[in-house]
Amino acid sequence: MKPIPSNFMQFLDYSVVRAEYVSNDDQVGSDRTLELKPAFTRRITKHSDNEYSMLIGIMLGSKGEEESFPFYLRLEIEGRFLVGDTEHAEILMNRNASAILFPYLRSTLTMMTACVNITPIILPTFNFAAMLDREEKLQKGESIPAEEETDYPHGGGEGEDGAEIVTVSSDVQ
Repeated sequence: MKPIPSNFMQFLDYSVVRAEYVSNDDQVGSDRTLELKPAFTRRITKHSDNEYSMLIGIMLGSKGEEESFPFYLRLEIEGRFLVGDTEHAEILMNRNASAILFPYLRSTLTMMTACVNITPIILPTFNFAAMLDREEKLQKGESIPAEEETDYPHGGGEGEDGAEIVTVSSDVQ
């Protein structure tokens, strides 16, 4: 096998590893605007010297009976990558792999919600990697420089739990 150049990162493929949708029957059919408070996840796994994977996911609503949200949704996708610079692989994966995978997560979420007969949810485009980095800093209690506050569209600000809020008008059927 040829050595991989140090400035090299190759996206091999991705797969949907989890797609879960649970309807809250009491709320289905209500005609209202939903305030989405998505919780995003990101995890990097090293498989060999140069092969890594990244799992990113989104969760909306909750499975609890007291939930006023019309559904619970959890979606996770995993991408596989070859990375040449193993010394800086985590930085490359956090920045580049997140940016590569986020459009796949967005489109899969839209297709998934369209298939369950609700108004499709279309997440806005934004700097996903910067948003996750910012959230990780906040969880560690680190301060956020002013220039990072506007690094991506907030789409509605932060919820009480620190999750990003995206306001979507929806006719849930």
